[in-house]
Amino acid sequence: MDFKVGAILDQSKIGNNGDKIDMLMLPLDTMDSLASCDTTYQYTIRVSEDSEEQAEREIEQILQGIPGLSIRSLSAAIAQNENFIQGMKIALIAAVAFIGCFAVMNLVNTILTDIITRQREFALMRSVGMSQKQLSAMVRYESLITATIGLFLSLILGGAIGGILCTFLKQELMSYLTYQFPTGIAVIYCVCVVLCTLVVSGAALGHQNKATLIEQLRK
Repeated sequence: MDFKVGAILDQSKIGNNGDKIDMLMLPLDTMDSLASCDTTYQYTIRVSEDSEEQAEREIEQILQGIPGLSIRSLSAAIAQNENFIQGMKIALIAAVAFIGCFAVMNLVNTILTDIITRQREFALMRSVGMSQKQLSAMVRYESLITATIGLFLSLILGGAIGGILCTFLKQELMSYLTYQFPTGIAVIYCVCVVLCTLVVSGAALGHQNKATLIEQLRK
């Protein structure tokens, strides 16, 4: 049997498992003449939503005596996809939480290191007339500035990288994917960073104040 080539599949649209996203269709009689077996791949049965369970039970009874045939309902496919998406959400939330905790710990370490290394400087300021309240306010504002710069860079760079990644995935793999900036998570993260900054700076200064000015100047 002779055929005339009417189209060629795009190699870029052939998946890693060999599945072809683009398909070439042949008439049913041509397929039957080429193959020595039934070429039917699947049947699609549409029923009303309230009759889906009953139809599924009846079809399963029919298929019990026919090996090699199976049934898959729309509700089962939806449930499977929802479970997959839920698992992906949990994994992503865990990854984001880990990265967030690591970033907060890094910020806390930076603030503590800055306060400890400037202990003699703070003692000198106290000795020339600066009050403890003024010193605490200065350190608190400096720590907040450091945290604000870190938050700004994290949100800008993180949002940009997330948008670029979603755009790439949408063009190459997931055409249904849409990017949405995680406003709620970003707000919670910012609040946690600010609170940790205030608590850590206050606790570090409080620990230093347990020593006298002479002791702080000697360190």
